[in-house]
Amino acid sequence: MLKRVRQFIRGMFASLSENDYTFIADYLTKPEFALFRTMSRYDQKHALNVAGYLAENGAGTPLVRAGLLHDIGKAECPELTLVRRSVAVFLEWQAPQEAVVLAERGRGKLARAMAVHRDHPALGAARLETMNVDAYIVTLVRWHQNGEASAEAAADLERLRAADELF
Repeated sequence: MLKRVRQFIRGMFASLSENDYTFIADYLTKPEFALFRTMSRYDQKHALNVAGYLAENGAGTPLVRAGLLHDIGKAECPELTLVRRSVAVFLEWQAPQEAVVLAERGRGKLARAMAVHRDHPALGAARLETMNVDAYIVTLVRWHQNGEASAEAAADLERLRAADELF
């Protein structure tokens, strides 16, 4: 739980520099970069941290790009504020059955936020598919939280998940 508190605090003060945006632009196409900019500032910073860590540890370009785009599905939901996300994470941890019910049957901004928080990998992958993003990157985005990808993607998926957990 302490990790989540740290994430919340980092999210409150997240900012990106011109150097950060230069790094991002070096990996993403112009349409992907524009989509990246639709994410909240704290999601952008988180994705940058994940991708930067991967790049520093020898990841290839497709994996770094997946690191930048892995949470793009969250951009679909303006209701997914930092506070609502924190509530969603807490409920998933302390009351997982109730969290599922709220995400599936609830009404209002919190319920929508919880549903998007849960479904953001599939939402992001679908969005990237419409932009004709490389299928390998789409696969990594789609399965970055759970599930299994092809044997070809398994090692990169494991690295993406580990980096995601760090930040």
